[in-house]
Amino acid sequence: MRATIMTVTCAIGAFVAQGEVKNTPMTPEKQAELIARSGGMLMPPSNGRYVLLADWRGEAPDGTNDIAGVFLEQQKVLFGLPIARERFGKPEPGSDAYRLLKSKRDDRHVAVIGIVDDPGMPRLAAFPEEAMACLNVSAYRSDDAERERRRITRELWRAYGFAMGAYADIPQGCVMQVVCDNEMLDRIRTPAISPVRMSGVVKMAHALGLRAMRPTTYSVACRQGWAPPPTNDVQKALWDAAQKRNAEKAAREATRGMKSK
Repeated sequence: MRATIMTVTCAIGAFVAQGEVKNTPMTPEKQAELIARSGGMLMPPSNGRYVLLADWRGEAPDGTNDIAGVFLEQQKVLFGLPIARERFGKPEPGSDAYRLLKSKRDDRHVAVIGIVDDPGMPRLAAFPEEAMACLNVSAYRSDDAERERRRITRELWRAYGFAMGAYADIPQGCVMQVVCDNEMLDRIRTPAISPVRMSGVVKMAHALGLRAMRPTTYSVACRQGWAPPPTNDVQKALWDAAQKRNAEKAAREATRGMKSK
């Protein structure tokens, strides 16, 4: 019996060894070749809708400015959603966060993330169903500059998450969990929205009509129906193939419609 087990184990080991897949990195030349065969890279057209990062702090310290800049870069990598960052003068002390945010939300800026520095305003005011949230950096002061930076970074992501749909079914360690004071904020282990909650942002972006601005190939643009007219032979071949597929699909749908009658 023992010999049988050893034989089977050795056979499995040999099979695994034979089927081992080597992860060979793609060279820049090979990557360029694949992109060229796909017709080159394109950025999808903007539909004019943005998330607005509205900064009402006036002339903020350099460190605080860097936090917002890092956030914008992180959001670009994680979600690719278009964000317009604008600065505004300081509002009246104790201003109403809802009215402040609402004054900047329109058909173009379909979600608004506000930043204020006012002890008379809430530390975080969120209006998830209206895609708005506002954080108050005055609530996160600390003698430790690095701790203050971490607090503002986490709260900025929390504001974004509340405005963009990542505010339910929150896992342990995610910045979207309930935070009532700085001690609870300091105990959060991750500095951004956890991967399991990213789907909420994707759904909210779709509901708001936001489109991720990520480069893609001309062939994909042809399949999705937004590619510009071709400018070379490779693109022309991809364009013609896509037009043929679309015509065949339309014919099949027309045939099904006639049969259903």
